Amino acid sequence: MKALRKMGLLILTTCLYASCANYKLNIAKPSQNWSEQPLPEKKLNYKVYLIGDAGASSLGTTSAALELLRQELGKATKQSTVVFLGNNAIPNGLSEKKKKKRERAEHQLKAQLDILKNYKGQVVFLPGNYDWAADGVEGVRRQRKFIEEYLGRTDIFLPADGCSGPVVKELTSKLGILIIDSQWYMTDWDNQPELNESCEVQSRDVFFSEANEVAADYIGKNLLVVAHHPLYSSGWQDDHFALKDNLYPPSDEHPQRRVPLPLLGTGILIADKLSSNRQELGHPIYQQYISGMEALARQHGNIIYAAGHEHNLQLEVKPEMVHIVSGAGSLVSPVKMAKSTNMAYGGGQGFAVIDFYEDGEAWVEFMRPKERSKSVKQVGTNTSSSAPTVQEEGGPKAKMPTKRTADKRLTPEVFYRQKIKEPLPLPKDIIPKTFPEYKAKEDSVEVSILQKGDIWQMNDLIWGKLYTDYYFQKLKVPVLDLGEQAGGLKAFKKGGGFQTTSIRLINDKGDRYYQLRGMRKSAEKLFYPYNKTFAKDILEHSYTASNPFAAFMLKPMEDAIGIYHTNPVLVYVPKQPRLGIYNEYGGTLFQLEERPDEDWRNLYSFGFSEKIVSTGKMLEKRTGSDKVVVDQPMVLRSRLFDIIIGDWDRHPDQWRWASRPIEGTEKVLYQPIPRDRDQAFAKYGGLLFRASRLLLPQFRSVSIYDDKINKWEAKWLPYQSLDVDHFFHLPANGTVADKKYKIPSRRPHANCTLVVQKPSAHGHSRCYAKRKPNTGGAPEQPRNQSGHL
Repeated sequence: MKALRKMGLLILTTCLYASCANYKLNIAKPSQNWSEQPLPEKKLNYKVYLIGDAGASSLGTTSAALELLRQELGKATKQSTVVFLGNNAIPNGLSEKKKKKRERAEHQLKAQLDILKNYKGQVVFLPGNYDWAADGVEGVRRQRKFIEEYLGRTDIFLPADGCSGPVVKELTSKLGILIIDSQWYMTDWDNQPELNESCEVQSRDVFFSEANEVAADYIGKNLLVVAHHPLYSSGWQDDHFALKDNLYPPSDEHPQRRVPLPLLGTGILIADKLSSNRQELGHPIYQQYISGMEALARQHGNIIYAAGHEHNLQLEVKPEMVHIVSGAGSLVSPVKMAKSTNMAYGGGQGFAVIDFYEDGEAWVEFMRPKERSKSVKQVGTNTSSSAPTVQEEGGPKAKMPTKRTADKRLTPEVFYRQKIKEPLPLPKDIIPKTFPEYKAKEDSVEVSILQKGDIWQMNDLIWGKLYTDYYFQKLKVPVLDLGEQAGGLKAFKKGGGFQTTSIRLINDKGDRYYQLRGMRKSAEKLFYPYNKTFAKDILEHSYTASNPFAAFMLKPMEDAIGIYHTNPVLVYVPKQPRLGIYNEYGGTLFQLEERPDEDWRNLYSFGFSEKIVSTGKMLEKRTGSDKVVVDQPMVLRSRLFDIIIGDWDRHPDQWRWASRPIEGTEKVLYQPIPRDRDQAFAKYGGLLFRASRLLLPQFRSVSIYDDKINKWEAKWLPYQSLDVDHFFHLPANGTVADKKYKIPSRRPHANCTLVVQKPSAHGHSRCYAKRKPNTGGAPEQPRNQSGHL
């Protein structure tokens, strides 16, 4: 009896803990007077409608949220977009025509498509987990074909073919939309052999690299990221239920029906809470996705992330991003208030609308039908133009009436409103009016990467002997004048990863790309609120484990063994006119180097290639053609060199691929170009790093560089490059090389380097030369030939 009482108490406690969500309108205290702040009276530039999980309309009905959206879209202009955030056919997607559930799925899709018949703006449908439920990738393709044929429009179901994206569309000069299939990321790839067969992005690492590349184009602008899965939630997908769910547990198969199951319902919820699947925020794959998207938000700023998945409406305005959940398109589910939540509502259907103004300011409104109805009967035989009648929540499944009834319009109600983005800074507010340091025209300056006091200096026992002193060392460095370098360079884009800032440059002819990589690493992109605490200082000190000058020491070695490389040079970049809106990063040390992209036919260290591509694009070409050949001996040589110099950070985005035709054949040879040598010769020692290596698998790649490679390093140094190693290396019994790809006997010149040009003298580089035919391997550098940079 005592054991039964304890078990009952445990069940009751778990039940109460899991039942903290509700169906009310929850508004944070600082925002409860929201109605006193009307929308601003200024020029509206663009409007975006967000509705998710709208695919649960019963046969003969249209959900109330969809009917209200139909009314709102009737007033919309061409300067608008409506986004359906996935789960367009609940719960089984669009099956084949012969299947029993096909009729219901077709109706669910048509209920959404019919409201768009007279809509003037753009339309975006993206898939959710239920849409993948019908035959995986094939079901997603089937749904895309159905939607686009029904509307007679193309390029609206994105990303296409079960690929991840990201797909980006420019809505205005100050606003873009980035579309992601997050279910691609959550899918168990082992059970989807056809996944990625026609996709440019074929790994999760490359996906985030591509997303960062695309998002970098919108730095200084607003970027709306739309996906099916939210990053934060306080509803079902984070195991928060309402008290009544213990009696009426939710069902995916029949989401609008609730069968009373006392005690058994509580057991179902407890089992759900103790388990974890890929659709819940706690799953490791889901957590990886969240971490990657948070890193993107920290990197680029001005991001609004919108998703469905939860059948409710939520808003969180965080320093690093605005987060919107708008999944109440046809269903409802309970939700609770988290610490950072501004608003949460699970009591009725509705959707979100974002207004973007000409100056970049953005407001979001949440709308619902005032009637609090659940669905609307479709009347008449022509559902696309018939008048609706209200079916009250909890009523029976509607049947198609034979006679038309009088029109009954739903009354829109805005139940919450908030400003989510301030006006974007104008270029005139960013670009300095004068450039005294630049106008001084100094040839060089004496400067260090860090000043004493910039970071904490901590005990060597904890951290080990790092390269901290190198960061304080003063150096005489040439001053970079963008107008004089490489025939004139201009900044056009910001990039960089978690630690570094980079600025993309293009020459005045528009045919060469370069980049500036910041020498100082920053922890400002650490997740809020930790970037405001001592954790930021600790992290910035740990960055000095990497050798800041490693990239400048590698070129002679890379030339000697015949692998490609960039040609970096250390420069001081003062604020100057050609930096434009990126002048906030001026006045510091950078690494200037060529960016391996597109056409570099005159550069030997990029293989004289006329077409350099990313890893994702190279994989797309290789999987789609048997005429694509990867220079595996060169890949192996490059990877062995990585291990020798202790460079463990070699994920797919750290590689570019130089292409050129193989003479006498129809084949194209791709050769690797490693880049971003931040972690060469790094020293991750001390008690803290040693403990991290033992306890956390993601830290096992880092080590203390010395003249030996021990068993641990041999095992773990290649860990970050598993995608590259497994894909590009032949098995042990395969042919490693053939005569066509042998390395030429003569080596490139070891002194290849960029020379910073001064107004008084034009520098040049031995890196540049006229192209000579070559059948494979690292190309020779013609002697006694050089070209101007």
